[in-house]
Amino acid sequence: MISQMVGFNPGLPTTPRGLLRRRSKSRWHKTWNAYHAVDLLRVSSAHSRTPMGVLLKVPEVDGDEESISNTRAFLLASTADFKIDLFQLDEMTQGHCLSTLGKFLFERHGFVKTCNLNNTRLNAFLMRMESLMKDVPYHNRVHVTGVVHAFNFFIMHGGLDEYFEDEFDPFTCLFAALCHDFQHPGVNNDFLVRTQHDLALTYNDESPLENFHISSIVYLMRKHGEFDFMEKISREDKTHVRKMFVDLIMATDMSKHFALVNQARILLSARESKKSFLSREKGSGKRNDDVLSSLLDADTNEGALVINRSEKDLILKIVMKCADLSHTFQAFDMHERWCNCLMEEFNQQGDQEVLEGFSPKGLFNRAHCTPTEIAKSQTAFMDIIAIPLFEVLAQLLPKTAPLLAQIHENRNTWYSKSLLHTSSHSTHSPRSGRSSPLASARSSIESGRHVSRKSSFKASSYGSASSHTYQSD
Repeated sequence: MISQMVGFNPGLPTTPRGLLRRRSKSRWHKTWNAYHAVDLLRVSSAHSRTPMGVLLKVPEVDGDEESISNTRAFLLASTADFKIDLFQLDEMTQGHCLSTLGKFLFERHGFVKTCNLNNTRLNAFLMRMESLMKDVPYHNRVHVTGVVHAFNFFIMHGGLDEYFEDEFDPFTCLFAALCHDFQHPGVNNDFLVRTQHDLALTYNDESPLENFHISSIVYLMRKHGEFDFMEKISREDKTHVRKMFVDLIMATDMSKHFALVNQARILLSARESKKSFLSREKGSGKRNDDVLSSLLDADTNEGALVINRSEKDLILKIVMKCADLSHTFQAFDMHERWCNCLMEEFNQQGDQEVLEGFSPKGLFNRAHCTPTEIAKSQTAFMDIIAIPLFEVLAQLLPKTAPLLAQIHENRNTWYSKSLLHTSSHSTHSPRSGRSSPLASARSSIESGRHVSRKSSFKASSYGSASSHTYQSD
């Protein structure tokens, strides 16, 4: 009797509740298949630009030797700088900027040899992954290429390499950057949750996009052997890579932004306290000066000391978030172009919200997406999100200070633009103070409005701070 009441039957479900359970399970499997087996592995996918028959070829630029040489020269020059024209690279590679840069960097770092990767399968994976990226205005293959480029800059020229313990650390960082927005649909987590999208239901409203990016990549590699380029890696190393891979991509959910930044500030404060203590002890003569000097030198090596693994993981998450915001430290004309791409993606989501019966807010509403509002929004975003984040990065990696300077310059340019059509009574100065609308935006965001339930603006999605909506992947 009790088993019938709770709908349990050790055999085939025959009760109404048992039948409902079977339909529910069937629906879950349909959801999983729809977003993994079908969308990822269907040969004639509408999002695939590469025929399955050529997937095992090495990705390279079509054209004569001169064009290939020019592309390689462009990559060599761009990887030495934090600024890059990604649109030019995409044009030079005929729409294959992501696979081209991925192959170039993996070769340059020697990952195939040091991490024991299958080079043929790696090339096939890069091409297939790129071909499955969707042609949305912002979260597309070109944006991902920028994130990979930025993360590589932090490794090669920002001092991040001092934190690495083995060859799998830099490999996993670039691998996560390559995959962090895989098959992004062009809408944010908040939209998926509010519309009760299958992805939100599948992942219980918890970072549905980030979870989807991760599981889709894993599914692609495991279910199609020709894409599993890590088959020869030991189980122990795979476990290490997987944990780090998952942690880095999950960190790009903006709902975790303030918590991560605050944790990094606590780390910096503790490090400063330790440095002060060691300096005082050394001056007091109470302890062996040679030992203290060694500890002090290690602890003040340009901010590169990591006491334990958890601290290193936190720092890598901060770097991932900064890489995801890479266009904020580009020259303003390039930064503004990316913001225009993002605004179009916002508007397209707003159009979908209207079809779903919602009223789009802020910059998701085309009618409100004016140049003045965009400039005000970007100024607020720089003040509230980007600048505090990169101030932390500059303390962790002092070599990245020029990026923060460029962000300040872009912020002040946005502020100047916001004044073009605003009242002359505005008291908002170029960084020293904030007008009441921006102060209100900061207060609302930091108090958790919308951020607490899947903040709708990702670390790579900029703007609309005044609308309290952030794009979460």
